Amino acid sequence: MLIDTIYRSNFGSQESIIQNNNGISLIFDNTRSKWLSTSRNCVDFFINNDINYDQWMIHNMWSNLQGYNIDRNSTITLISTQTKNNTSGIFKIITNNTVLYSIELNNESKKIIDDLNIDISTDNSIKVLLEVKNTVKYPILKIEYAWR
Repeated sequence: MLIDTIYRSNFGSQESIIQNNNGISLIFDNTRSKWLSTSRNCVDFFINNDINYDQWMIHNMWSNLQGYNIDRNSTITLISTQTKNNTSGIFKIITNNTVLYSIELNNESKKIIDDLNIDISTDNSIKVLLEVKNTVKYPILKIEYAWR
């Protein structure tokens, strides 16, 4: 890791170091035990209508066949889902044809998981498959990640 500048700060009872790595500010995340960027990136996957069959979700682009490419080695820190109705279904986050993480809704309209520590690398692209158990109205899945 190339370090340009090191700053020391005391955040509460824990001392953390913020460093600048090629223009990206990093902080040591004590919860995840690794260096992560201070800024977070988000990508949204969605379907802009009601569905009642399994379907790939799209991300800010017109094609659901292409995954979202990861620009730098990253760590997923949060995933949230939201629908217009209480519903049941499974959101599957997939990289390289492998399920990386799943979130199940059971008669719910939203769910947030904010304690994730899932590493992904630049050779990965992310796709989201929604497996439905009943009609899902306007589903959205948000992935928040930090560079490492």
